[in-house]
Amino acid sequence: MLSSFVGLLFGCLPLYLFIVMGALAKKKTRLNQIYISRIMIYFIAPVVVLRGVSNTPLSKELLMLPVLVFLLCSVIGLTCYKIYSMYALNPKEANLIPLSVGTGNTGYFGIPIALLLLGEEHLPVYIMCMLGTTLFESSVGFYMANNKASLLKGIISLLKLPVLYAFFFGLALNAYGANFPMWFDLVSESVLIAYSVIGMMLIGMGLSNITEPIKDKSFVVTVFFGKFFIWPLIVGVLTVWDYYTSQIFNLLVYQALMIIALTPVAANCVVIANFLKLPVENMAKTTLYSSIFALFYIPLVVTLLTPLFG
Repeated sequence: MLSSFVGLLFGCLPLYLFIVMGALAKKKTRLNQIYISRIMIYFIAPVVVLRGVSNTPLSKELLMLPVLVFLLCSVIGLTCYKIYSMYALNPKEANLIPLSVGTGNTGYFGIPIALLLLGEEHLPVYIMCMLGTTLFESSVGFYMANNKASLLKGIISLLKLPVLYAFFFGLALNAYGANFPMWFDLVSESVLIAYSVIGMMLIGMGLSNITEPIKDKSFVVTVFFGKFFIWPLIVGVLTVWDYYTSQIFNLLVYQALMIIALTPVAANCVVIANFLKLPVENMAKTTLYSSIFALFYIPLVVTLLTPLFG
């Protein structure tokens, strides 16, 4: 058990090297992370989603996963939002709670973990779960972070996000059995790597100018409570219930859902906060703290759940 913990711990360490690289790049070159964030949202993320959806063998069970994860994101994120709104010091930060808690770093952080635990041949199952967080992030999470703009403005903002079109385009291609040419597979594989590297570097860029401790500790407490307690608890209960009753899903799906539940705060929260010109300092600090915590938390939980991941 100890060897499993240590092995997974060292497997996560390269992700934190990219955070350090991002902080150094920001300090030494003064890169504009807002422009990089836009590249991520409008160009890189859609290619990752399109690759994941179009390459996944579809079944009724797999098609249920994005919907299930989307519902989990919405219920957990909005519940924590209601709780935090009762004592929020900054209403704009309260609007970031659904995004921070509801989604997770399922791409930049989760994909390397899924590759480590599930293997590349089973990665599409995890990708389908990840799409649920992507849809939540691009719809409910983005709408709430955008200060709950009018419904019309919210819809217009959503329709400007290419990741939604990439998702449905990928589904259509998959349903009709269409295949991309080999050059797209090669390019999208490189984009997938860039997605993880640039995403973790953006966390470091957001932290590079932080000199003061976090002011609103209740924000961190709420996010940590939702991410590292409520999420694993609910997924664990659903897993046990499904295993002993309906058995809709298999062990591989249980594993993928638990990885989703264990991921730290999404680096895209910093990306979206930058994009919407919201206060980013507390968000970046919370993202870093959760990522550091997850470095030890994920190996510990996975080790304790050896029967599930063994």
